[in-house]
Amino acid sequence: MSELNNLFFTENYDIISFHKYRYGQKKFIGNGNHCRFCKKDKNETTFSNKSHAIPESIGNKIIILCDECDICNKFFSENLEDHFDKYTKPYRTFARIKGKKKIPTYKSKDEQTRISVDKDKDIEIFIPVGSKMDETHNSIKIPIDFEPYIPAAVYKTLVKMALSLIEDEKELEAFQITIKWIMEKDHSKHFLLPLKMQTQFMEKDITDSFVFLFRRKEKIENVPYAIFVISFGNWLYQIIVPSHLDGDSFLYEIPYFYIPLEKVFPKTVDLSGIEKQSFSNNFILKYKTMENLVF
Repeated sequence: MSELNNLFFTENYDIISFHKYRYGQKKFIGNGNHCRFCKKDKNETTFSNKSHAIPESIGNKIIILCDECDICNKFFSENLEDHFDKYTKPYRTFARIKGKKKIPTYKSKDEQTRISVDKDKDIEIFIPVGSKMDETHNSIKIPIDFEPYIPAAVYKTLVKMALSLIEDEKELEAFQITIKWIMEKDHSKHFLLPLKMQTQFMEKDITDSFVFLFRRKEKIENVPYAIFVISFGNWLYQIIVPSHLDGDSFLYEIPYFYIPLEKVFPKTVDLSGIEKQSFSNNFILKYKTMENLVF
């Protein structure tokens, strides 16, 4: 990957939203007079809950969407964001990202392995006796069990984030069918296939978590209408935000958004699945001393 990748974005897209969302002054999007998802106004629904444009689970405390009613907020929380929460939970533990209340603790299915973060933000690892360690490289391989989640709901959560960050309501006109799609409980009703997410794992934690929403420039036709990029902890996710203006352009192979770090590991993940699934993945953790490993 190189800076030429970002030249692709510069030549083909305008940035319609950019935010750092873990620290700083609060940012309010919309006026709270109507919901951008169900279209109801104050006379038809309520707006008493604080709706986060990006989930609190990945550290957002400052970007608030005023144009999201309580009913839609509850729908997204239960039907979409819960799956995103489960998909990203172990990553958030390792990255020490504080969610709504605290940094999540990881426990394996057999409860033999536990990973938590203490008050000084040091990672404490409780592992079974006999766990294989590489003392030469000061590392240990730990199998991590992910809670069951629906992949398509994870993708829709990312799309919902992108739509929540749009400040100019005129820009939402290109995503009216998109909104209906993310609010459809039946994930088999497709609007975009496959649901590919480009990921980048970075050995160095990105402390200034950020989001970009790119919208295709006028007179550009052969690339997807909108691209969403979000970073948190050691991860960066990149997706196409589908629009009825895409045509066949969503088939275009988008380059990875370039991060100028030494060790970056890109991968494409297919989130098209519509049934709950779970998986295990081996994490290799490096340590300076063994004092935070408990047997």
